[in-house]
Amino acid sequence: MKFFIPSAIRLLVFTVFIYLTACSPDQGTYEEEPAPDYTGTYQIVSVSSESPAAPAPAPSGTVAVVKIWGYTSIVSVTLTLNKEELLAGELTLRKASGATYDMYIGNSIRYGTIDGKEVTLNYFRNNVKYTVVARK
Repeated sequence: MKFFIPSAIRLLVFTVFIYLTACSPDQGTYEEEPAPDYTGTYQIVSVSSESPAAPAPAPSGTVAVVKIWGYTSIVSVTLTLNKEELLAGELTLRKASGATYDMYIGNSIRYGTIDGKEVTLNYFRNNVKYTVVARK
């Protein structure tokens, strides 16, 4: 007994097979997602100034880190120092070493680091660079 498969069904099966194999995602093309414990609220423990002529403000406030999107390693960061919001925006995380990620604005401006326990951010005011350290 011969088993007959119409050519239309063979063509349909072949088309589905090609579609499924051609549309599968390439392995290794997505950036590794940072661990979820990088997100949260960090309490500011120190603020330092690059210039002795511009004293650093008192270390009071928070840094809030919220994940934006799965594979893109983008977080929303809000720096609130002494009840004033100094920085709010999206930063890209890139693996630095160990559990530490560097935080970038766009692709080239390094804004700070984060390791899940501590975040360090830089901000500028009146042409003076300040560094904020916050811990969970």
